[in-house]
Amino acid sequence: MATTASVYQRDPLGRLRRTAGYSITVVFGDGRSVITAADRLRRVHDRVTGHDPISGIRYAANEPENQLWVHMTTWHSVLYCYERYGPGHLAPEREREFWRGCQISSELQGLDPAEVPGSRTEVREYFASMRPRMCVSEDAREIIDWLLKPTSSELRLLKPVFMLLARAAAATLPPYMRDLGGFNRSRVVDGAVAPVVRMASRVMTLPPMRRIGAAVSPEAYAVRVAAAFGPAPSRNTTVTIAEARRQLADEPGDGAT
Repeated sequence: MATTASVYQRDPLGRLRRTAGYSITVVFGDGRSVITAADRLRRVHDRVTGHDPISGIRYAANEPENQLWVHMTTWHSVLYCYERYGPGHLAPEREREFWRGCQISSELQGLDPAEVPGSRTEVREYFASMRPRMCVSEDAREIIDWLLKPTSSELRLLKPVFMLLARAAAATLPPYMRDLGGFNRSRVVDGAVAPVVRMASRVMTLPPMRRIGAAVSPEAYAVRVAAAFGPAPSRNTTVTIAEARRQLADEPGDGAT
């Protein structure tokens, strides 16, 4: 039987495309597209079950506790990387809007938005509560090693970009997580990564370089372009997932953002 690590290594760009496509759709897509993508993902996760290799406890990917961890690490990483490698900190009002979006979108993963951290302080408290439970399996270590030194021939010319992104992501993790994963580095190395990633981010926004984004994740690219340059939505408002489902049931073909 193939391990999680071997499956990841066999189709790295496929995993990247699917993850990017879903994430961009949730942020920029219309209500119909978002709900369709979320329902499809939950059906896939329904089949992901097994036993934890360390504790032996049975798990299911769609269990709320597992989904909360995935959801919070994703949203926290987006904000942290924006601050570290992008323009910097959001204004207080924009940050409150960001965390509100985090709570609203959590319902797509079967979570209760009222129980999802909704501020920087609450997120830190959540991560602190999870720290004693963290561990790393052999599969996880294999994936970490591969991400830092990818060997897939599928990456070809994208390999340098992929490696840079992996090292930039590793630099955002706190020391205790890197120690746990066995890839801790000095702050000097972390500091050297930052300016390179900032420069690369600016270069990637240039029109000729956008073709790379379109090639790596065409679905995500199409959603982003439609949001930026497509027709205005019929209702330019942010609604809860339950409200979006009701609107779509009452008005087939119409979508709220």
